[in-house]
Amino acid sequence: MKYLTLSAFAALSVGALTAPFWASSVYAQMKTEQTKVSMKTIMTSEVGFETSQPDVILELFTSQGCSSCPPANKFVADMTRKRDNVLALSYGVTYWDYLGWADTFGDPRFAERQRDYGKYLGSNNYTPQIVLNGSAHSPRYSEDDVISMPLPDSRPKTSIKPLSGNELEVKADIAKGHRLSIIRFQPGTQNVAVKRGENSGRTLAIENVVLDVDVVEWQGEALTLRSELEDGQKYAMLFHAPKSKTIISATVWGASSTKK
Repeated sequence: MKYLTLSAFAALSVGALTAPFWASSVYAQMKTEQTKVSMKTIMTSEVGFETSQPDVILELFTSQGCSSCPPANKFVADMTRKRDNVLALSYGVTYWDYLGWADTFGDPRFAERQRDYGKYLGSNNYTPQIVLNGSAHSPRYSEDDVISMPLPDSRPKTSIKPLSGNELEVKADIAKGHRLSIIRFQPGTQNVAVKRGENSGRTLAIENVVLDVDVVEWQGEALTLRSELEDGQKYAMLFHAPKSKTIISATVWGASSTKK
């Protein structure tokens, strides 16, 4: 994962920080042939937009080419529908693409994020892997497990506010030295018809698909960035403790939505 200081980051769009890297021409061809199918604990809203601060962050590392992943995908979808205070995010990893199906939402950077967590959590990359609040991991959790590990009630206040044009202002009562993950994702369910590999013939339902991730060093003052959101997308801002990957606070911002 590439880390940038805020001074280097502020003038750039979020999506332009790290260019995707395709492992081989064969992989690129597979990507071309396939078609993508298409928390409210504290809530504020501005014309057409809403901000929420979830109590639990559930990050799922999954692969459309892994036959063990559909139950985890369903668990994430169930948690999203049943628990307003849980933010669930699904990252498509690419290291199983060689089995015959290139993940249509996959990006090698997501495996880098998973590996970064693994260095702190003492784990190797595997799927499915669920990371809770950046501090625990397992291939499976129960609903009781998830709701029993919320972020602290005394967590720092964070906010996202739209400015003129496409700019956003991120504020937080958090000191310099923390790291901020800026995650762009597509809320809701994306259905993917898998035609090859271990899940051939199945249609997979994947919830809150992550589209882009960047990590910056928080400088203890407001950050202005250019929004790259498209229709219906949202940002999740996750603040990590300085000497670990533990998430200490989080905010979600984007277009207003109605719970299913």
